[in-house]
Amino acid sequence: MYLSITFDIFSIIMYLPLEGEKQRNEITEEFKEKYCRLLRKIGQDFNAASHWAKLEMPSNSSDDAVLKSSIRARYPVEKFNEARLLYDPKGILSNDHISMIFGPFS
Repeated sequence: MYLSITFDIFSIIMYLPLEGEKQRNEITEEFKEKYCRLLRKIGQDFNAASHWAKLEMPSNSSDDAVLKSSIRARYPVEKFNEARLLYDPKGILSNDHISMIFGPFS
């Protein structure tokens, strides 16, 4: 049996203008709504996923549920949470993004 596994990493670096908060917000929303959603859709066919630290925060509860479900299906979340408690008992390295994806720090 021949098995070929290919790993490919590509990144989009989003440069934002220094001036103009309205334009920055429009670019950010466009990126999150179109690019991130498209990448997730295409990635499903190839069992691909963004690195968990590169994920954009979902903008609605439906996307939030999809993100949590996909993370839990792909990674050993309970083991990660056990390691969080063991190596960072005060939650110094935690933040809202990590808590939203992996559950509250406790």
